[in-house]
Amino acid sequence: MKWIACKDQMPKDGKRVLVCNEIGIKSVASYDTYYNEWNSDDSFWWPREVTHWMPLHDPPTAAKPLLAAAVPCSHEDIYLRKSGIWKCKQCGKVFY
Repeated sequence: MKWIACKDQMPKDGKRVLVCNEIGIKSVASYDTYYNEWNSDDSFWWPREVTHWMPLHDPPTAAKPLLAAAVPCSHEDIYLRKSGIWKCKQCGKVFY
C-alpha cells in the first residue's frame, strides 16, 4: 500500500488508519470529520500535523485467544482491545 497525502484525500470518518506526521512519526489514528481532527490510539503521540495516511491491513486471525506476557494488576477483568492492547476494566491499566 502507498501513503495518501491528506491534502489529496482524507479517510472515511472514524476509520482507523496508519498516519504519519510532518517529522515522520507514525501511529494509528482515526479522523473525525465533525471536529476536523485526528484521534490517536497512542496516548503518547498527538497527531496534530498528520500529513499522510494509509489503510491498515486486516489483523491475523488466531485459533485461540492471545495470552499477555505480563499482568499489570491483580484484577481478573482484563480484555484485549481492537487495537491489540490489553486493558483492565477495573483500574484502567494497559499493557502490551
